[in-house]
Amino acid sequence: MGKWFAAPVALLVATTLLHLLRAQDAAVDDGPARLVADQAMAKLKADDLTGMFAILTKRSIWPQSEITGVEESLKKQRVSLASRYGKSLGAVEFISRDTVGQSFVRYVFLEKLERHAYVWRLTFYRGPKEWLVSDVNCDDKPQFLFKSAP
Repeated sequence: MGKWFAAPVALLVATTLLHLLRAQDAAVDDGPARLVADQAMAKLKADDLTGMFAILTKRSIWPQSEITGVEESLKKQRVSLASRYGKSLGAVEFISRDTVGQSFVRYVFLEKLERHAYVWRLTFYRGPKEWLVSDVNCDDKPQFLFKSAP
């Protein structure tokens, strides 16, 4: 009886594990999130930070007061670093797309300046009905984009 019982149980376990592995590897349908990211980056290309944040605010998990604080902080940072890096060239380069399961997607863009580039990271969370902006990060540290040496 042991052999007859073990075979169906092993088949059931294998089938369940295979299903779970396929679910993890399933492609993430992040088209709506990418559309929002691209619209925001189009505003950034036009040097319209206010317009960019208006787009991101529509689908954000943040309270309005927090978004306004982030926006104002980034505007001040850009002004203070303009003498070091120069003006924006109106060019944004898509760098990467990373996912975590079916729930998160992060897009990384470079905003090109006269003497450097800002790294923009837009992270989206898949809510029950739509993709929501969960994090916006901008820094001047492109070294973190490089893969570590083996």
